[in-house]
Amino acid sequence: MSDHKSRVSFQHGQEYLAAISERWNYQILREVFFGVGRFGELKRALGISPNILTARLNSLTGLGLLTKRAYRPDKPWYEYALTDSARELVVPAIAAVTRWAETHATDIRRHFVRCELAAIWTGDCFAC
Repeated sequence: MSDHKSRVSFQHGQEYLAAISERWNYQILREVFFGVGRFGELKRALGISPNILTARLNSLTGLGLLTKRAYRPDKPWYEYALTDSARELVVPAIAAVTRWAETHATDIRRHFVRCELAAIWTGDCFAC
């Protein structure tokens, strides 16, 4: 593989990793994966403001991770679903993050209890 092709692939990978790592995107993808696909349902499930949800859904649709389908002919109400390519990305990512959290959550919680810095976790506690 030429250097140009590997560089382009790596940059695309970074773009998608950044997209699913964005504060709300991972949560939206997770909810859609578990069957919560309508705008109002997502808004309630996540406690997200409508304007931010709209922007995030448009971004995820633009990246080809979600499809958008009108489910009311009389109103502009939409239902979202994962694309096949998103299933290849999101399902393993959710499984990996869940496994990691189950393995390491006890250590992180123990740290929070010990130093009382539960509000922010950066990996390096400045107080300990």
